Amino acid sequence: MSEPGVNEPGTPDPGAVAWATAGYELTINGTAQPVADAWIGENLLFVLRERLGFTAVKDGCGEGECGACTVLMDGQPTAACLVPAAAATGRAIETPELHAVPQPDSVARALAANAGAGCGFCLPGIGMQVRALLERNAKPSAAAVREALSGHRCRCLPPERFIASVDEAANALARERAQAQAQAEALTQAELDAQAQPLRESQVMTSANFARVPAQGTGRSRQAGDHGQTGAPR
Repeated sequence: MSEPGVNEPGTPDPGAVAWATAGYELTINGTAQPVADAWIGENLLFVLRERLGFTAVKDGCGEGECGACTVLMDGQPTAACLVPAAAATGRAIETPELHAVPQPDSVARALAANAGAGCGFCLPGIGMQVRALLERNAKPSAAAVREALSGHRCRCLPPERFIASVDEAANALARERAQAQAQAEALTQAELDAQAQPLRESQVMTSANFARVPAQGTGRSRQAGDHGQTGAPR
């Protein structure tokens, strides 16, 4: 017999608190990610890292002060530690993995080149903030970069490293946009040429057919003229 006040193994504890759980679905990097039997109080940071494996989202202060857990939610930088995960359903969430795995984008490459000497813990969140900045401002000033990154508490590197990173990424994105526009224009011209080719061929064939029609009217006129000349009295 068990001691008084001690529950038998496997029996519920009447004094235990029942934590409410729920199942929901998050859209992470364009893919639906189901979450089952999760405590409704879990924040998005915990669910991303511990339940779904998106470990590029870093767990820093847990209070929305360091910026390490920054993700993009509907395109806006968001501290994942401050968002209840269950409240993020129906929102488009982007994590650093989307922009660095398997092929790093312009922002990731610029940060690696200019800020890679740091510990790297803050860089994923800073990268997400920089992407949002460049989305709304293609060529931000140094002051705009400082303001955008004011919520990121990196202690390894000076702000100048990140300003250089943003400038390099902005130039790379401008080149990519110019190349994409040139390719689109070339493709459009090729499509127009392909559409016009049958019309040109039809015009050439029609012209050739007209050239082969005998000049019958001229022959009749010549015969009539000859007859008139032979039959006319002198």
